[in-house]
Amino acid sequence: MSNRSLAGRVSAFAHLAGFRKAKAEETPATTDEVKDVKDDVEDVEEKVEDLEDAVEDLEEKIDDVEGDSADDEPESNEPKEPEARKAYRKGRMVGAKAERARCSAIFKATEAGNNPVLAASLAFESDVPVKQAVALLKAGAVGTAAAQPRRASLDTRMAPRASVALGDASAKGPDLNTAEGMAAFVLSAGRKPAGK
Repeated sequence: MSNRSLAGRVSAFAHLAGFRKAKAEETPATTDEVKDVKDDVEDVEEKVEDLEDAVEDLEEKIDDVEGDSADDEPESNEPKEPEARKAYRKGRMVGAKAERARCSAIFKATEAGNNPVLAASLAFESDVPVKQAVALLKAGAVGTAAAQPRRASLDTRMAPRASVALGDASAKGPDLNTAEGMAAFVLSAGRKPAGK
């Protein structure tokens, strides 16, 4: 393929990558319109800052109310400073994500399907790492396999039964590819006694 034909094919899609502007029916924005949009953005940013301040004030009030009425409850590990509180919450979120990933990895192991009770116990009630949990599941699967013998496969169970022939391949019947042959087949089926 030549460079010229490749360039022709690529240039047809250049506007999608931003290399060439698509044909627009609208005119470009004026400086006044741009200024209005910038003013709107600044107003929204100010509102967001005000809302963040209000949230922090409410959180402080909640902490004050909970701190006064909760004398018998153990104190929270969450720090009082806003920056430290943010870092603490972010750390908790990261820890929760890691814990969900650990539980997911344990349940994704093929051995977890053989013993879901053990898998749930390892995932939710312990801090066992994934590799050790999978090893325990494998060991548990080996123990359960010895305790409960596997059921024989369908082929093994059906082997002593006599196979049933559905049709006699050696018998010549009417040609089913023709209308006369199909009609003769249907009529002969009606004449046969049931069960034979």
